Amino acid sequence: MFDIVGIIIIVCVLISLIPASISDYRTRTVPVSLWKPAAYVSVPLSFVVFGINVFTGVVPFDQVGILVIAALATIAIAIFFGMINVFGGADSIAISIIALTTFGMGVSYIIGFLINMAIICVAIVVGVFVLNMVDRALDDIDGRWYLMFIARRLPITSFGSYHGILLEEVWEDGDVVNRSFVRPPSRFVGNERTTSDIAKDDELMRIYGYAEKIWVMYIIPFIIPITISYIVTLVYGNLLGFLFVT
Repeated sequence: MFDIVGIIIIVCVLISLIPASISDYRTRTVPVSLWKPAAYVSVPLSFVVFGINVFTGVVPFDQVGILVIAALATIAIAIFFGMINVFGGADSIAISIIALTTFGMGVSYIIGFLINMAIICVAIVVGVFVLNMVDRALDDIDGRWYLMFIARRLPITSFGSYHGILLEEVWEDGDVVNRSFVRPPSRFVGNERTTSDIAKDDELMRIYGYAEKIWVMYIIPFIIPITISYIVTLVYGNLLGFLFVT
């Protein structure tokens, strides 16, 4: 597959994934237009290449069923996790596009991609925990141990450049400034307060400024490890083998 057409397919997927990752990190939204290179070029070309490979015998006919099932199963997993609010819509779309543009490369590739994504996501969660431990944030979670893995205490001064969901509320009661944790959202329920909301309001910036640092959720959107996993799988393969070797 790694001929000129294969390169075009990969490049167009990356042209969609990389800007989508940047947009999701900055605003937690991904414009539909960003998916056009992958949807309009990569997916159709992948189907054409797969059909030609089956017709010419490059892909044995008895493997067609398992390859199609593997792709559909991957898409089903992405949609399911989206429905239960583990993934966002952009995450499910990204995984589906990867499945539709790579299933012709073999079941081992799709499995390798899923394994790599799991490993990278776990590494990010562990990394967030380590950073929180170094930051001595354990004493500031009020028994909410899960915050150590999914959130960070960010300075108010960073709110203008980072879009994240607030896990704390700060308000004035006369001359007293209060703060308390709020219930974490299941996933973008639509009424949560974000760092961008605070940054746009001078009065809220003044009030939240008393807290100096606020717990913020969703430091890194899933689409970033998805993109990294896609690149790693193309360049290296299955990270599980690397981990066992080392």
